[in-house]
Amino acid sequence: MSSRAFKNKGGLSLHFCVLICLSFVQILVVVPNSYASESHRDTVLVNGQILRITASVVIDTVSAEIKKTPFWNWMDDADFMAYSRVGAEIGAKQVEGNDFYRVKDNSNFGEVGFGVCHPYKESFQLYYTGGVSLGIGKKFYENEVDLNAIGFNWTDGELIQIITVLDPLQNELDTLSAPIHNRPLFKLSLGSEWHGVMRGARGWVWGGQIEWFPLKSERAFLYRAPDNPNAWDNVLWDSTFDLVKDETNSFQFRAYTSWSPWNFSWFIKAEICWSPNVTSSAVSLGYIW
Repeated sequence: MSSRAFKNKGGLSLHFCVLICLSFVQILVVVPNSYASESHRDTVLVNGQILRITASVVIDTVSAEIKKTPFWNWMDDADFMAYSRVGAEIGAKQVEGNDFYRVKDNSNFGEVGFGVCHPYKESFQLYYTGGVSLGIGKKFYENEVDLNAIGFNWTDGELIQIITVLDPLQNELDTLSAPIHNRPLFKLSLGSEWHGVMRGARGWVWGGQIEWFPLKSERAFLYRAPDNPNAWDNVLWDSTFDLVKDETNSFQFRAYTSWSPWNFSWFIKAEICWSPNVTSSAVSLGYIW
């Protein structure tokens, strides 16, 4: 009887364990399939088979660096400036003695310009520069001299031409404005400069440039009219002036030093300009960015 009880007890336990295992397997297989069949999803069939696509997504929290062209790399390192300049020729007078007058074709009304500077390779102190500037100067137009002109005179700060008016008794004198007009003066520049400190605090800057005039300026010498009325009839209009082209040059050298406060965009510049025949000085005020 003892053995029977043990047998029945052991057989019941084994049967119970088998049922539990089968139920667990059924749950693992049937329930996911049932859930998948009831869930709503789009399917793509290829030759009767469901096409399953697995995507691998990688999220990069660091944005990729944009590669710049050489031009934009150059622009990032360049400094641009705009300025206004006023100056005067050194040692030259417009009225020279009592014999002639001197018309100077230079920037009497100042000039404005635009420039750019860029460091040499990796240097932060040595720069190369270039720019353009435009000014207004006085020019003598010889083709506008009156055919009856016998000379020029300086009256009340103005140059006038003296002309003769025919008269049966004696020629009389009259005056006209001298043919002197303003004209634009354009020039190009190229040079180098040294920055005393880093770009963020420019401070003192020293430099030099070669400037070129595409249209070279000129000098005009205008002679006085004869005091003797008997000589008036013998004066030819084209003998009342001389154009001296070798007194000016197409190229000139400009040396300068500029200063701006710490990390400040405005600057002031003192300049001296030299050519074989002309020396001038100037002051510029500009803005750099």
